[in-house]
Amino acid sequence: MNAQMLNLLDYALFREIGFGIESAEDHILELMRKRTTVSQNEKAIIETKNAGFKTRAFIMTGLPGESRDSAKIMIDFLERTNPDVVTLTSFIPLPGCDIYLNPSKYGVKILTDDWTRYDIALKWDAGTEWSHKISGISLDDMERNREMLKSYLFNKGKSNVPIYNKPYQLRSKSH
Repeated sequence: MNAQMLNLLDYALFREIGFGIESAEDHILELMRKRTTVSQNEKAIIETKNAGFKTRAFIMTGLPGESRDSAKIMIDFLERTNPDVVTLTSFIPLPGCDIYLNPSKYGVKILTDDWTRYDIALKWDAGTEWSHKISGISLDDMERNREMLKSYLFNKGKSNVPIYNKPYQLRSKSH
């Protein structure tokens, strides 16, 4: 993203620009072969906002390489960049992708091939089980990261789902 590109987008009447940020950790971006860095992503969002565009950040949780601190790191990134809207999805290693075909290369264990459990959609009381596990953290830690990001986005009014932009309450476990 640069001034010339922003001028062209403005001339073409673009008013919102979305960025596939995915993660706020360079080692994860590298593992996912994103060809961007956290610094580049931060600069792009801030410069785009400063040029008068509405900004949207697309982020994921449950990515290979995440730790117990990944949600906090992402929240810090979002605080620094302040995108107008954030779309959060849960990463799913879909059949056919390299992570699904070579999970050990990414520190991932595929837990099921039941397609009914492959749901990236963010729901208010998600409860969606993970179809994979990341090495180094537990499934509870993965869920804690997802819930922390949801809570932050909903309470800040940043979620792309308008009905969710109300005070967030952690869902209770029924089992």
